[in-house]
Amino acid sequence: MSAEHHGGVPRHPNDVTPRWLTARLREVGALPSGSVTSVAVELAEKWNVAQPARLAIDYDRDAPRDAPRRLFVKIAETDDPLSDIFLGETAFYAARPPGRLPVPACFGAFSDRHSRASCLLLEDLSDTHGQTPWPLPPSLPQCESAVRALARLHAHWWRAVDSGSGPTRAVLAANENRLAGHFQALLPGFLAYLDDRLAPERRFSFAAKTARVGPLPESTARHQWA
Repeated sequence: MSAEHHGGVPRHPNDVTPRWLTARLREVGALPSGSVTSVAVELAEKWNVAQPARLAIDYDRDAPRDAPRRLFVKIAETDDPLSDIFLGETAFYAARPPGRLPVPACFGAFSDRHSRASCLLLEDLSDTHGQTPWPLPPSLPQCESAVRALARLHAHWWRAVDSGSGPTRAVLAANENRLAGHFQALLPGFLAYLDDRLAPERRFSFAAKTARVGPLPESTARHQWA
């Protein structure tokens, strides 16, 4: 069933029609003229509550040459299990994060409160970014790159506290501690599932670092990534 039947938000990447995509790209100024004529969907492995896919897009002759030819779409049919801690990706991208942050360009962030479906249309970075097949862990350089990107994101919001444009420091620290507790609880099952596919030194590193994680004081949190 097409997105038009679900409050304007597709429930699956196969529901992304040329008509729907034309309207969404026009809304964000990415398609000032012309129309989408076809959308080819390449499904990826489902993540938790979301179904991702890559879209290959064709346009009619009136579309500009710089209209996006490939997009990454991520569609969730239900709330994120951590939605009580933070609003999630859709709210993050809908707020138009600053261009200096290490995130892909967003061509639309949509949600429907009745069906709880949400949809992200993002720049396709598959030519330069990738990941190892689940459940194999990323390489050390990939992990280091991911941590640096996360540090920049966290630093942006910690600094926003001082400018008065973000949530309070107490709220951020409480959310960080709740997230730490959530992932600590998942670690034993994660290590058991990987078994001997995880190198002993990595297993020891995970266990040691997790054991040292404790509540994050507001004073420490303020300067952690400054």
